[in-house]
Amino acid sequence: MGYGIAGLAYVGLVVAIITTQGWGLLALVAVQILMILVGAGLAESGESASAPVRYVIQAVRKLFESAAYEIVPVPSSGDPSIDPLLASVDMMARNGERTFAVRILTPERSGPAAAGQKSSNPQTAAVEWGEAAALQTAAWALSSISGSAGLPARTVEPLLVLAGVSPSDGLRAFCQDQALRLVEIDLDTVTRIHDTEPADELRAMAEQYLGLTAASAPGAAGQEAGQSA
Repeated sequence: MGYGIAGLAYVGLVVAIITTQGWGLLALVAVQILMILVGAGLAESGESASAPVRYVIQAVRKLFESAAYEIVPVPSSGDPSIDPLLASVDMMARNGERTFAVRILTPERSGPAAAGQKSSNPQTAAVEWGEAAALQTAAWALSSISGSAGLPARTVEPLLVLAGVSPSDGLRAFCQDQALRLVEIDLDTVTRIHDTEPADELRAMAEQYLGLTAASAPGAAGQEAGQSA
């Protein structure tokens, strides 16, 4: 596996803790693990994101809404040991069939720029699998509280969007092994989404880039469409 022994150990640990001890202990352990894996980027949610990141978040939201998805606030569990896990979620989108926890990564959130380092081309920095692990854990936590948090009691699916950055081999392997949807778009496409107004064109873009349709939620084809765009 491209993300290595550490990735396998992380997934095994999460599953084992959920099975034997429940979410309370998972949260205590996972917060420490994810802070190491993701670093400072984990603390920046959609609401606290910088202007360039918000610009991308708004474009993704526009696509969801064009496909008749409702954007809902990320709920609080009320448990201080679980809520830090939810910081990696920028938005939640739902329709009558599915609910998604969405994380959006840009050059400002990954690589040298996120670490405060200078780089002549920050877009060359590959995003590592820790970002997907953080999002997956948040989606699991949201699934466990959805029925009591004003959301439909259903599985919350993680959706990771890379805008202007590329995934590492380890991230691709992690997403494939864990069936976590990964979408890649470039920053020119983000601008085009903002500039597009006709509803039919937006719906076509939502289907092309996110695999979204107003009639049904995205399937596996969404990842392939996003990566081939």
